[in-house]
Amino acid sequence: MMERRNTMKTHWQPSKDWLEQICNFENKIGYSFKNKKYLIEALTHSTYSYEHSMYGLECNERLEFLGDLVLGLTVGNHLFKTFPTYPEGKLSKLKAALVCEPTLAIVAHNWELDKVLLLGKGEETSGGRNKPSSLADATEAVLGAVFCDADFVAAATVILRVLEPLIQEAVAGNLVYDYKSALLEKIQTKYHSSQLRFVLLDETGPAHSPSFKMGIYLVNDLLATAIGSSKKEAEQIAAKQALQLLDMKKCI
Repeated sequence: MMERRNTMKTHWQPSKDWLEQICNFENKIGYSFKNKKYLIEALTHSTYSYEHSMYGLECNERLEFLGDLVLGLTVGNHLFKTFPTYPEGKLSKLKAALVCEPTLAIVAHNWELDKVLLLGKGEETSGGRNKPSSLADATEAVLGAVFCDADFVAAATVILRVLEPLIQEAVAGNLVYDYKSALLEKIQTKYHSSQLRFVLLDETGPAHSPSFKMGIYLVNDLLATAIGSSKKEAEQIAAKQALQLLDMKKCI
């Protein structure tokens, strides 16, 4: 008699240490999941999902999409109600500072999310556990997971609890991450020029972990160069360096 082949997916078994860290993580965010599958999915990077496909683990990209929407609405609504005299432009700048990658990476570090993030081997060895983009994406995914496990109110509560001190920093002008926009504004104000160009100078590394070298030119003069894991990250780093250079030259 031919032996029946087992086609069922093997169940994923997390380590005891990881489960203990998950308990600590839930304490950090102030929310305990009723259905842990949402939390597991939120913490599963696409590389881990791919390398452990036999377990049928979903990566966190869909929850990240949902969390981004919940985050934006929560922060926008909170700012609108908290600062009734602020014009649209100021509210938009505050919101941008609070939902951007660097701020979400700070949130992730406060939550110690890096300790529970599930990464593939290649992503792990390339420093993915400390990569701001991965941490920010996972933060949004966790917020999406809370929304799915409970409701909007629960997710908004988690968001505002962790962002409250950062909101005060943003209002005080201490959360300036959009160096690219700041540089463009300074150049237009000081030189009455819009001839600032961001140019891709080089692209290296494997497809799963590329590096981009961006240069910033004012007309034909190279102001700064920087390397990042994305074009956007490299542009921001280079823009920050350009602003510092202009400050040293007393051009601003």
